[in-house]
Amino acid sequence: DPAARQELWRRVAGLLEKDVGDVEEAIAACVAILDENPEDATALETLSRLYAQQGRHRDTLEILERRLALAQGTVRVSLLRQLAGLLEGPLGDATGALDRWREVIAAAPADGEATAAFERFLAPTVDAPLRLAAAQALEPIYEGAGRFADLAGIVRVYIDGEGDPRARLDHLIRLAGLQETRLRAHRAMATYRAEGTVK
Repeated sequence: DPAARQELWRRVAGLLEKDVGDVEEAIAACVAILDENPEDATALETLSRLYAQQGRHRDTLEILERRLALAQGTVRVSLLRQLAGLLEGPLGDATGALDRWREVIAAAPADGEATAAFERFLAPTVDAPLRLAAAQALEPIYEGAGRFADLAGIVRVYIDGEGDPRARLDHLIRLAGLQETRLRAHRAMATYRAEGTVK
């Protein structure tokens, strides 16, 4: 009976990991389950954790991607974060990480971890194409939140990376408009404070 056999392997894997401390044998038990049922969620989750514990980053990536293909909703977003972190960190794949962070933002537009990740990619030491891609991802976030100072920083990234004089001028005009909007906002706030409207 395949179902009974898989349940037995699950118990064996749990015992090997928690009681015996034999991670390699626990991994082998999970692999045995997946050989019969490649979509076994419990085995996939356990295997990704065991690989991560051993620092087997490529294997962890593969299992996380398999889990992602089966996931929905908040579980999917959580897996995307894990994949992005693995790519950005141990695997050093900045382009792949940026793509995954984009998927996080598409699914959860207010995700703070993704926003922080994009902001890391704005650093001057980052390659120009990655800086530009991060800026493009952050632009609607900043615009929607009315973060004009941060939005001005995004436009500066566009200016730095623009080789066409006319397009560069367009960005400069936009930057001037943002700075004026920010200045007006500061003036309005100062007026409100002076009048005692803002405590």
